[in-house]
Amino acid sequence: MNTPASYISLIAKFNAQPQSIKRFFPSFVDLVQDYEYQIVVAYCFFRLEQAYNRILYGGARKKHKANSTVLSNVLDKQHLTREGFLSLFVNVFGVPVTDATKAKIKFSEKIRDRIIHGKHVPDSDARKCLSNLLDFMTSLETEVRAAAPFSPFGDLRGLTGQSASLDASTTKWLLKGMGFAVA
Repeated sequence: MNTPASYISLIAKFNAQPQSIKRFFPSFVDLVQDYEYQIVVAYCFFRLEQAYNRILYGGARKKHKANSTVLSNVLDKQHLTREGFLSLFVNVFGVPVTDATKAKIKFSEKIRDRIIHGKHVPDSDARKCLSNLLDFMTSLETEVRAAAPFSPFGDLRGLTGQSASLDASTTKWLLKGMGFAVA
């Protein structure tokens, strides 16, 4: 994973991403052009957290026909850590995120932690962080599409098609069994 030499290279890499990724990060180019990298990293990880929730939501709806209202309420209350997401991903999709995909985010997570905790991060490390994050998102989308045919970065309507969703009570038990924090 090469480090983009400048913000122009980083924008070029972003523009080469799949359309779904570009739509999911609508402010990426403007932020890279106008703000410090720390702001862009914070924005991208904010969107990544949203993507994690969308992935779990979409998977539970698509694969298990979970009730959308109950699922949304549970996800809103779920404390989602990095490892927690990976654990729930396995439970929802029946397959783990591959080691190759997980490796793409490790450096970015370290840089994100340094930035959020007020530590100095060289611009080159921030650019590499953002570049790796784009690679991770693309790989993660590919894995989600393989496990359940939907894009977590697209329109999540129609995940269950015309089939009926589970009732609220059954959905609570389903989610509890998958490891979600259900009250």
